[in-house]
Amino acid sequence: MLRYAKLKLVAIKLKKKTLEQEKQIRELQDKASSAPASSSSPSSNESSKFATLMANFERLQLQNDEQV
Repeated sequence: MLRYAKLKLVAIKLKKKTLEQEKQIRELQDKASSAPASSSSPSSNESSKFATLMANFERLQLQNDEQV
């Protein structure tokens, strides 16, 4: 029973992290899509941040899949 409770807590934490990452990804995508036409390509800082978020999101998804 204790093991199940610990696994459940880990799963909940991973789910929260995943939701936070999804929110940040959506915000960056919205920001990139609403940028004026003259600056259609996102800055290098934003694109690197987006790439990092995507990598973190994928890692969290894998960890979540392994736990479940």
